[in-house]
Amino acid sequence: MGYGTYKTLRACVLIAFFTFIALTHLPITYYPSLITHALAEQRYFDKHKEGWFWYKEKREKEVKREKDKEEKRKEPESPTLTVEDIRKKGEELFNRAILDPTPENVLAYMRFQKLILDRSKHFAEVWRTVLWENPELDETVRNPASTLGIQLAGEERKRGMRDVIGKIREIGKLVFFFTSTCPYCKEEGRLLKVFSENYGLGVMAVSLDGGGLEEWKDYVLDNGQARNLGVREVPALFLLIPPDKVIRIGTGLLTYDELERRLYIVGKEVLGIKETYPSNEEFIKYIKTGLEGE
Repeated sequence: MGYGTYKTLRACVLIAFFTFIALTHLPITYYPSLITHALAEQRYFDKHKEGWFWYKEKREKEVKREKDKEEKRKEPESPTLTVEDIRKKGEELFNRAILDPTPENVLAYMRFQKLILDRSKHFAEVWRTVLWENPELDETVRNPASTLGIQLAGEERKRGMRDVIGKIREIGKLVFFFTSTCPYCKEEGRLLKVFSENYGLGVMAVSLDGGGLEEWKDYVLDNGQARNLGVREVPALFLLIPPDKVIRIGTGLLTYDELERRLYIVGKEVLGIKETYPSNEEFIKYIKTGLEGE
C-alpha cells in the first residue's frame, strides 16, 4: 500500500469515527483512547522524513563539524611580542630590583637579563650564518678582519690611492699656505716635500708673512688668495684644478697617511669615480616596503 493511499484511508476512518460520535449523541470523553491514537498518528504522518535511512543523523554531524570549524576560526590568535614590550618589561624588573633589592626581585631581573642575552646570542648566530650565505652584505669581504686579510686589503687600497693621485697629478696641484714662524707649518712642509716627490705632484707654496721654509725656498707671496679662500689658520692645504676649481684638503698638521687618504677621497670625486650606493629613490623604497626578496 502506498503512502498516499494509506493517508486517504486514514482520513476516511477519522471522518467515519467522528460521524459515528455525532450520530450516537455520546460525549466525546467516552472515546479518549481512540482520539489520542488518531491524533498521534496524524502527527507522525505530518512529520518530515527522519532517521538514519533519510540521512538526518549525517546532516546533524556535518552541521556540528561546521560549527566546530567556525569556533576554531574565532579563537583568538597567539599574542605577539614587540621590542617595546621587552624594553618595558626590562625597565619594570630593573626598577623594582633597584628600588626594592630583595633576593626575589634581583633574581627576577637576573633571569630576564639571561633570557635577553640568550636571545641576543641566537640573533648573532643567525646573523653570522646569513652573512655567509649572502656575501654581498658581508663587509669583511671588502675589509677582511684577519691579519693577512688586513695586510692584503691595505696593499689593495694603496694601489687604488696611487692610481687616483697619479691621475690628479696630471690635471692639478696642491696649494700650501704657511707662515715662516709656524712650527706646524715647518713639519707639514717636510711631510709635503716627501709626499710630492713620491707622487710627482706639484705644490705651490704661499707665504702669508713673506718668509720661507727650509724645504720650500721657491715660494710665492700671498696677494689675496688666502682671503678669497677663507684661510684663517695655517698650515692650510688646497687642491687646485685649473682653471678655477679649488677644493680644501685640510687645515692643521696632516700626517702622510691622512694626506694620502684625503687626496684619494677628493680625487675620486674630481675624477667622477663613485662607489655603488643606493640612490635616494631606492633608499626610500627600501624603507617603505622593506628588503624582502632583495
